[in-house]
Order: sequence, then C-alpha cells, then structure tokens
Amino acid sequence: VRQAMGVMVDVLFRVPIFSLETAPKAWLPGLEEAVSKWGEIDEASVIDAEACAAVAARLFASKKAAGELANFTRTGRSNNRPMQWCRICISEHMSFPLHAHPNIEFIYVVRGRLFERRLKYIPTRGPFAAGPALYPVDLATYTEADFVEASYQANAYLVNEIGSIHRSFTLDQRCDLFCLWGGCHANVPAALTPPSERLPDENERLFKVGDRSALLREHEAICPAAPPSSPQPTSSRGRD
Repeated sequence: VRQAMGVMVDVLFRVPIFSLETAPKAWLPGLEEAVSKWGEIDEASVIDAEACAAVAARLFASKKAAGELANFTRTGRSNNRPMQWCRICISEHMSFPLHAHPNIEFIYVVRGRLFERRLKYIPTRGPFAAGPALYPVDLATYTEADFVEASYQANAYLVNEIGSIHRSFTLDQRCDLFCLWGGCHANVPAALTPPSERLPDENERLFKVGDRSALLREHEAICPAAPPSSPQPTSSRGRD
C-alpha cells in the first residue's frame, strides 16, 4: 500500500510479463486475480470481471485503440511498461495536475464520482521516458475550448489510450477506483500547461483544490525502467 495525504493506492495484482507463447488464456491478464483481491479488501462492493472485460474491449475500440489493448493482452505490457491492477482511493476536493498517459488505463468507478477535463486531441503518442517522466510537448497555447469536461459516477467506466491527456479531480465526494495502469503519469509541467488548466501551485504534484497552502505530493508510484518504444505518428490538432 502506498499512501499520501488524500490518495491511497493498493496494488492488487502486478501483471507478469510474458511472451505470446506463454500468454494466459484470460484476455485481460490479472483481472480475475485483482477482482478477488479487491473482495478481500472491500467486502461491501462487488466487481463484475466479465463486465469489465467486455466494456474495456468496447471502449478501447471506440477510441480506435483496440490494438493498444491487444498489445497488453499479448505481452502483459503497455507501451513497453509493466502493468498493475490497483485500488485507488481519492479523498474529496483533490486534483491531479494535467497529465498524459504513457500506457493504457482502464478504470471502473466503484463509489463516489470522478470528474475530468480532457484535451480533445492527442498531440503525441510517445515515446515516453521510463518512470513518471514529464510530458515533452508544449500545450501552453491551447485554450479552455480545447478541453471537454465529464464526470463518472459509481458503476461508470472510462479508458485512457496512450498519449491521452486530462486533469482528473473530485469535488465533495471521495472516489474509489478499480484501475489497470502502469503506476505513473507523464505530468505536464506548469510552464507547458494551458492557463485554464493550471492549478494554484504546481510545484507539488497533488494538492487540495482551492487551498493553496495544502500542497500534497502525488503518491510515489515508480515504474520499472523499460526499453524505449519507437516513435509513433502524431495526430494533428483538429477543431470541432
């Protein structure tokens, strides 16, 4: 268990790295083990593994990222990064800074409500340095109109494809998440963050919304080093 003020991360299952020849039959590796572990920790909630698997396939396909999910099921990695299933508990009135996802993420909201402001475009899909590296692209010229806001209440699902960018936060409810991720984000430095998305003080990675004096450090989730991946095509910045 890793814990910082406002955020607690329980690693439920670390997905082993495997080759295609030894890949498990389960098409979402580690899902059943993670659901079982969740039940031991939180008996008050039930997670439907079959529903998670079906929704993950549908949502990644809808984002034209089915291949990214398939890469994980074949290797146990995403974008060359080891993956893990986690229970993430976020206190009320907490916010993560604007960040990119160097690997895929799948999230099921078990309780509470998660809010986000998401960039409509994916400026780059990498490569990303190993570990919780900073995002390498200048986003400072983007405006509030380039972002869309959404919220996800209990029993909702969301996915993040490689390179997707958002800022997630809670309001007056704690939020508990069942999550597949790589253990870290690629945070956008304050100087490269659009003014509309900057938090009051970005010298720390996580802090309480509206309280400039209560700066909190993001949980120290360090990704193991991984070989760099080849650069992928960059999507153009479009307009709706």
